[in-house]
Amino acid sequence: MKPTKGKDLIKKTADDLDLSEELVKDVVDFYYSVVAKKIESLKYPTLFLHGLGTLRLSRRKLTRDIAGLEHLLNSSYEEDFRKVIKHNLSKELMDKKIESLKNCNNYYKEIYEKRYPDLEK
Repeated sequence: MKPTKGKDLIKKTADDLDLSEELVKDVVDFYYSVVAKKIESLKYPTLFLHGLGTLRLSRRKLTRDIAGLEHLLNSSYEEDFRKVIKHNLSKELMDKKIESLKNCNNYYKEIYEKRYPDLEK
């Protein structure tokens, strides 16, 4: 199956809805910019995108990223310092990821408790 190109999809949608291609492109760009901001914020453990599926934060990757950030931020090696500067890493980013991991753990804990309410803790 041949993947659909974005510009072809916009043209087809504009024709189907009898709208200008520019308007459809603006709507699609706005939608994906909002989705990208929500993903980057790390505020939500899951995001459901109609027609695309559910995006979930990976607790394993967050844990790995936090450990890596801690190592880089606490390191005294010059090469690690260059990485911190190059990738604009900061304590705020690490705190954001830690908070996201807490939210993720709470989310999965709630799901587990809903699925298995009769189990003793």
